[in-house]
Amino acid sequence: MSISNNLVLFKYLVDQFGCSKFEDLQGKFYDVELEAETADTSLFFQMLADKVRFDATKLKDYDENIIRHLETINRHRNPKFNLKYYQYLSLLFTEYYLDHYLDDDLEFAESLREFAERLYAENDSKKFDELRTFDKDELNLIAYWMATGSGKTLILHFNVLQYKHYAKRHSRKTNNFILLTPNASLSEQHLADANESGIEANFYSNDKSGDNLKIIDIHKIKESASGQGVTVSVDEFGHL
Repeated sequence: MSISNNLVLFKYLVDQFGCSKFEDLQGKFYDVELEAETADTSLFFQMLADKVRFDATKLKDYDENIIRHLETINRHRNPKFNLKYYQYLSLLFTEYYLDHYLDDDLEFAESLREFAERLYAENDSKKFDELRTFDKDELNLIAYWMATGSGKTLILHFNVLQYKHYAKRHSRKTNNFILLTPNASLSEQHLADANESGIEANFYSNDKSGDNLKIIDIHKIKESASGQGVTVSVDEFGHL
């Protein structure tokens, strides 16, 4: 089974931004970057405003949010960096997803189900039958499929700022904001990177409260903590 042919949420988002396939967006923005000193709205917004399938004022909000987050992350960096088109688009898709999922996950799930029906029902009824159980409880996890060296750590920092923005806007409480790493060395690296981007962060073992980013490597999480060292029980994190 081809993964790329079964990414319903991705196809839905491409459609919402006025394209039938992602290659259309690639062709349109391949040479465009979001510059660190951008004021007001970006060239991306100007080129998409009359093509999106939703209120363009929402698109303006998304674009301005990304520009503001870029300013935050660049504040203590020299040299500053710009966003490549694929980084910007991944963040734009995230803006749409977080806004709609945290506002009304049931309505968002229904909109996705209707899109899947239009996408598959006529040409592949079996595939649609497999998707018809698609509901809001399956929308609480998302993944980024991006190449090595494409800036996923940078995207992660934006995601922290994006989620906090929409959680506050839609009155969603965040109990734990966890960054799970493969090992202690990468935990140290992510802590330094987060601080450079102006993201409030600490090791989970040092501070388990508040809405700051808490970093922990997977080897410190056990089914039941031993009471010794820095291991913690998986029960501390609640349910996904």
